[in-house]
Amino acid sequence: MEDKLSLGIEYGFLGMAVISSFTCLVRTDFNFAFALLCYYLWYTAKDEQREPIGKKLMLLNGVLLILDLVWLLAVGGSWSSYDVLGKHSGIHSFALTLSWINWLLRAGILVALGMIFKNVLKEPKSLISGEVYDMNPVS
Repeated sequence: MEDKLSLGIEYGFLGMAVISSFTCLVRTDFNFAFALLCYYLWYTAKDEQREPIGKKLMLLNGVLLILDLVWLLAVGGSWSSYDVLGKHSGIHSFALTLSWINWLLRAGILVALGMIFKNVLKEPKSLISGEVYDMNPVS
């Protein structure tokens, strides 16, 4: 089960990078760089590094999920209005739709990471406290 989830997480990060490359036509999308970074960290992690890296990815993607939601709610109204954007409203609506798909994909990745690392859901402090989770960089 974890192997399938792990593969799904890999493809999810790659999918986010592809989708973000299309949204970069209209907006500067930080998701492209973060998706590639997360893919690299997840793909290259050895078995003993998987848990600390997975916890860091959960924290990073949780913060990015909130930032994306703020952006989507703040910009969504003006980007979907033909009165404001005129002939450019189509491309903005396209980017907005892809951004929502990216947001849902990131949420799915977080759920998959949560299924792999169930102990984090039982003790969320392990993401940030030094008692349960070693904050030293993985070498």
